[in-house]
Amino acid sequence: MNAAKLCNKFFTLLVLVIVVFIVVMFQIAKPLPEETWTTLYFTDYGEIKHDVGLGKPFFVNFTIENHEGQDRSYIYNISMEFFNNKTYVGRKDVISRKVFIKRGENQNFSELLTVDKFYDNIKVEIKLYKDNKEYRSIYYFIKVS
Repeated sequence: MNAAKLCNKFFTLLVLVIVVFIVVMFQIAKPLPEETWTTLYFTDYGEIKHDVGLGKPFFVNFTIENHEGQDRSYIYNISMEFFNNKTYVGRKDVISRKVFIKRGENQNFSELLTVDKFYDNIKVEIKLYKDNKEYRSIYYFIKVS
């Protein structure tokens, strides 16, 4: 009788260990939620012209990469902030566009800008909006000659 009870208890413990093992394995094997993001960067950062001529057009080249796990629409806005003697003079929104980028893809953009008035420094900024909220921004400074 003792051997039968001991065998029964051992079998119950073995089943319990197997069940716990299976539950733990399912928890470990369960996929983690997918991390999503969008990247915004200057396409040719090393080649950006920081000195532009007055009235001479120049390009701003940048890339948007969609790692959101789904197709997305974005809005990008390019603006210039003007400074003289390190004093803020004003701001001008130059370009605003809505773009659509498929999941896992990227798009390169090249926008033509012109400075029509002399300033000591100009901050060229690109803001990216996702779901009607500012999401990312990048900028650099130029001088007008």
